[in-house]
Amino acid sequence: MVVRYALMNLSPEPVEQDTFASAFRGVPGLTPMDANQVGNPGGGILVRNLTLDQATALQSNLKATGTETEVVPEMALPALPEGKVIRSLECSPEILNVRDCLQRITGIGRQDLRLLAAGSIRTATFPRERKEVEVTRVEWVHAGHVVFPVVKHETRVQTVQREAEQWVLRAEFLVPVVNQRFIIEAENFDYRCLGSAMTHDLSTNFCLLIRELARTYSPPLLSRGVTSILADPPEFAYYPNKDAFRNELIWSLWRATRVQPAVEK
Repeated sequence: MVVRYALMNLSPEPVEQDTFASAFRGVPGLTPMDANQVGNPGGGILVRNLTLDQATALQSNLKATGTETEVVPEMALPALPEGKVIRSLECSPEILNVRDCLQRITGIGRQDLRLLAAGSIRTATFPRERKEVEVTRVEWVHAGHVVFPVVKHETRVQTVQREAEQWVLRAEFLVPVVNQRFIIEAENFDYRCLGSAMTHDLSTNFCLLIRELARTYSPPLLSRGVTSILADPPEFAYYPNKDAFRNELIWSLWRATRVQPAVEK
């Protein structure tokens, strides 16, 4: 079996883009041009799916710039629980009730929410566009022994599919006691749980919701996206794709198991 490796940043601080790209020089099978394609200097997991030679070379190059990393086998990374989209929730001081698409309710104890993540994620869309096209064609008409052309014009309707992108607000929180990852799609969520604080603005409601979850249930692990929302003024963290967002969850769980609290004497 071929073992692949991930390069983990030991610091929550991102690696500067130029520094990251330069570290790819001399790495077997990679060049600085590949940095943006295979890596994410702003995330905790800098690169995934590397050979051991590639991972150790990158680690050595980054260490020379002051960036400490760790090479970890992909199979040793924490596995994210199955994801379930929820449409609404009810907050109380002791329990969080979440409702999924089928109106099933799951109760979560106050101490059971382990990790909260949120941010704006870039996603690909394929909208269909209706276009009218003017078409000219020639028909040959026979009149006795004479054949002459007749030019006809007609309008045809075509449906063209094009690739575009949009940014969507997403939140996820992990509850190990039920081995579940709950997903909030901002545009498909019922914010009435905010009560009188609810507004007509989706982004504001999303921020208020994340702040309420963080304040009431105090999950021990918060993503950088949540930290940004908790700032004053709140801001969104932006993720280039869904994998970058999920990799941050994996990195947070990995780092939490690696960094053990000091034992008081």
